[in-house]
Amino acid sequence: MSLLPQELHQNDVFFVELPQQLSVTERQLLTLFYQPIVGGKALSLYFTLWAEGEFQAQTPTMHYFLMQTLDMGLQEILKARLALEAIGLVRTWRTSSGEERSFIYELARPLEAGVFFADPLLSMMLYSKIGERNYRNLRARFMEQHKSREQFTEVTRTFTDVFTPVNNTVPTDLVMPVAMAESKTYPFMQQNFDFALLQSGLQEHLVPAAALTTEVREMIAKLAFLYQLSPLDMQKVVIMALDDDLVISDKQLRKAAADYYKLTVSTVMPQITPVFDKTVVEPTGQSKQQKHLHYLATASPLENLRRLHKGATPSDSAVQLVESLYMRYGLPTGVVNVLVEYVMLITDMKLPKKFVESIADHWRRKDIQTVEQAMQLARSEQHKYSNYKKQIKEPTVKEVTQPASTNGYDGITPYAFLKRLNNGQEPFDFVLAMAEGLVTKHGMPVGVVNVLMEYAMHETDGKVSQKFVETIASNWQQLGIATVEQALEATTAQHEAYRPRVTREHIISTATTYEAMIPYTFMKACLNNQEPFPSMVALAENLVLTYGMPVGVVNVLVEYILQKENGKLPKRLVETIASEWRQQQVNTVDEAKAMLTQHKAPKKYRPRILICEEQAAGYERYAITPYVFLCELHNGQEPLAKDSKLCEDLVLQHKLPIVVTNVLVEYVFKRKEGLLPRAYVEAIANRWKLNGVTTVEQALAQTEPKPSYSPTITTAPQADNAYDSVTPYQMLKRLANDQEPFANDVKVAEELVTLYGLPMGVANVLVEYVFTLQEGQLPKNYVNTIASKWRAKSIMTVEAALAHVAEQQKAYEERQHNGRRVTGKVEQVPEWLKPTQTQVASSTVDFDKERASILASIGRKE
Repeated sequence: MSLLPQELHQNDVFFVELPQQLSVTERQLLTLFYQPIVGGKALSLYFTLWAEGEFQAQTPTMHYFLMQTLDMGLQEILKARLALEAIGLVRTWRTSSGEERSFIYELARPLEAGVFFADPLLSMMLYSKIGERNYRNLRARFMEQHKSREQFTEVTRTFTDVFTPVNNTVPTDLVMPVAMAESKTYPFMQQNFDFALLQSGLQEHLVPAAALTTEVREMIAKLAFLYQLSPLDMQKVVIMALDDDLVISDKQLRKAAADYYKLTVSTVMPQITPVFDKTVVEPTGQSKQQKHLHYLATASPLENLRRLHKGATPSDSAVQLVESLYMRYGLPTGVVNVLVEYVMLITDMKLPKKFVESIADHWRRKDIQTVEQAMQLARSEQHKYSNYKKQIKEPTVKEVTQPASTNGYDGITPYAFLKRLNNGQEPFDFVLAMAEGLVTKHGMPVGVVNVLMEYAMHETDGKVSQKFVETIASNWQQLGIATVEQALEATTAQHEAYRPRVTREHIISTATTYEAMIPYTFMKACLNNQEPFPSMVALAENLVLTYGMPVGVVNVLVEYILQKENGKLPKRLVETIASEWRQQQVNTVDEAKAMLTQHKAPKKYRPRILICEEQAAGYERYAITPYVFLCELHNGQEPLAKDSKLCEDLVLQHKLPIVVTNVLVEYVFKRKEGLLPRAYVEAIANRWKLNGVTTVEQALAQTEPKPSYSPTITTAPQADNAYDSVTPYQMLKRLANDQEPFANDVKVAEELVTLYGLPMGVANVLVEYVFTLQEGQLPKNYVNTIASKWRAKSIMTVEAALAHVAEQQKAYEERQHNGRRVTGKVEQVPEWLKPTQTQVASSTVDFDKERASILASIGRKE
């Protein structure tokens, strides 16, 4: 959305206020430091304003003068000014008198080189623009090299050592008020960072509140913005930056943030790009809808989430989901707020993760960048959905020309036939559309279509697909099947045994089992006498009939691939190996087996780490190279090359000590039964590195099993009902028929009381409800979602919880009973989500007409 004309007009006048003259060094700083960040147009605007301020500072000038001087449009001038404001070179003041507006542009000096390089955002932006080499050259050029003062003692005299006070007084009107010098910087709003959430996870004895000074808070907010880290991530960064004296320095904080970013997000440092599409909304004279729009555009996603939860703390899963919308999907804050509110309104205050992510992906593809665009799209989608729910799909084939028949297929419409197949239930729209399309578009008889649909439903166990149906229909049309009898005969033929094309006549030798059996019989023996798929047999027979390969060689190849692919015979793999064997002129069974032996033999890995200089007293078995240690785990056999490379990467790339790497490899090797999953190994390596594991003892301590979970809620109050009088652990044990419940389930249930503040009886009702609904499971995210919903609805008694559960079960039974009727709870739709008069209906395209037009334009006919 354009910023014009709300922000600027060519007839608006401006005044320029300047500090003292720019020095040569400051001009160099502007050109070499600021120009790569803000661009040449913004710097041209800065120098033009400076020249105009020197010439006539008190004379108003119209912006049209800047357009002519800079040969730039008003939109470009506005973007250049915003860039200068963001970087701290310009401060803008505005006043309005009727339709006339005036601006004051207060120009500021550039930051000194040392201050510029010390700022994490400015230095990172410059680094990403000019590259490492030029960045180092600028540092060497502008950073002063001071002589070491270690061998010197300062002997400078103070003011009172040289001067003595006098009794003369200066008139007060000649004394100028001295203002405190403000530190030059650029405007940065740290209010957007949730410091309350940050401090909630930092224990006072670990990170005291005094350590979070104003300067440290500003640095934390800047680093969180630069690396797009959440308050939960910054908790780990702060702990990593804390020194032994419980002090947080800027240098350590910046290093910890960079290390955490490289370990958890990416090894490529982030880049900051300008955003010029956020419109300033005037807060005065707004309607209720405009105020709500302004709130969605300016509120943080977490604040909006708390509002939708009626002030309660949202669940961790909901917070993580909302954070991913603007960190992973890159949606603006206002768009995230609209999306969350929209989903919660149409899903009865729920926040399904997959549903939210599908909408976020759709909005990202549609390039939704403003609150207005998001609301308009939400209205449009809701309007389409409402219309779809209201309409009942009518069958297109309502009558048949064939008379009723005793075969049960002729004389009945596809809709009635499909309904009979579903035991009286309504068929799905897409299944009905497939069946009727075969009649209306492909001209197949109704009886034949009914036979086809019955066969397809039976073969796919009710999970029929359009591709499967169309393949059979195309085959039947080529065979000229036009009657029910022919269709039934075709379906019966599908189940008949395959008739081999390679017979005993193709067998030349019977010296081995491979040469004495035809491919069909050999393949059936490999599959434990089960009937092989015709396509698999045809593929093997083509190697004999088309490519002229001996039967024994083909059987060796088939046996190898069936074992390797777990009973499958991929066509591309078969033809690739067959082509290689033909080039090598493999004509006997022995030659084929030799080729397989050569193919199976692993290549010898060449270790990159040849010596281990580390010592481990008492643990000498770990003080060997990773490759040798891995060979010992494999009982002296050659390990896989990828496993050897992974182990050495832990040392060379992740910088783990060799002895620690060997402990990690042994732990995963035993836990995963001889496998070394790369993602799993690297995740453990990153965690050990963050925990500072550097010795064998520390590594072995990490591999020790964690103590089993012990219930934290051990007593329950006296009560008459069966929910308030038992602990969550006792409730789970009762639901599991007095068997010991899983520790994770007990933890999830107790967190409903300790973390989410639900009464114990309500938590037990919720646990029983989910346990029954999920057939003995307690999915954490699912439980937290329901708990958040109950808390938002103020369900705080056992009676209210049981009533709500009964209501949900009754609604579910009604939905199952009513079939195709519109189901679901009717929510109060807000005004902004209702369709407006100006809403444009989505255009429809006649694809058949468009296709005919394209064919006519290129001179072709149907």
